[in-house]
Amino acid sequence: MGPTLTHKKGICYSVIIEGKTIEQTAKDTRHSPDAVTRYVKDYKRVSACLKKGLTVGETSYVVKISKSLIYEYKGLIDEHGDKGVQLDEMFDSHENIPF
Repeated sequence: MGPTLTHKKGICYSVIIEGKTIEQTAKDTRHSPDAVTRYVKDYKRVSACLKKGLTVGETSYVVKISKSLIYEYKGLIDEHGDKGVQLDEMFDSHENIPF
């Protein structure tokens, strides 16, 4: 059985591309807000690593997620540009999201 797309990419798409809130995405996907936050933070880390020129393997090691998930996040970045900068504003407006 080959690799499949993860729900994490869809969750990141909802927050990053569609602009849904953490809370709405959590409700829509039946995940906790903490899980949605973790996925989006991982996406941000992947974006930063790739922007710095790290390879997929290096990024996987640094962020501690699978290479296949790095490729999924990279696909979002390549297709929609780096919208990660706007995420800083989103997290600043949520006092209950821990960093």
